Amino acid sequence: MTNLTELDLGSNVIFDLPAIGDLPNLVRLRLNNSRISDVSWLAGLTSLTVLDLSSNKISDISPELANCQNLTALDISYNPLSDLTSLAGLTQLKRLRVVNPSNDNAIIDVSPLGNLIHLKELPLHLNSISDISPLTVDSNFLFDFFRKCGRLSLLIVRM
Repeated sequence: MTNLTELDLGSNVIFDLPAIGDLPNLVRLRLNNSRISDVSWLAGLTSLTVLDLSSNKISDISPELANCQNLTALDISYNPLSDLTSLAGLTQLKRLRVVNPSNDNAIIDVSPLGNLIHLKELPLHLNSISDISPLTVDSNFLFDFFRKCGRLSLLIVRM
């Protein structure tokens, strides 16, 4: 199974995955809707480009996530997270979802995301963010955004 590139274990009763680190060629991994709380096993999964950890019990995205430098899409929504520091070095990310409906552990500081210059999608609603200035948005980005919207009739920005 070391040649396995995609694995979908979503919606299972999984608490821990220590053996998954033995899959060095894994590119896409879905573990949404499980009961995972510890992600230290991510350290060996350096080939990952897509990772879905949404709807789990993860309160700390450990430094091991920083080893996943090839990630282009990450969903960590619906987890009791409050700190995004481990994401600061994931500069290849294009899609990052951090939706957090839990008022107990909502994200406040988005400054670790300031260097993620390739981001195209960043849903952050249902958090406690009050300052988005670390997320630099230049005028070219805004022009391109509105040009691509075509017949946009309604734009809602939630903060």
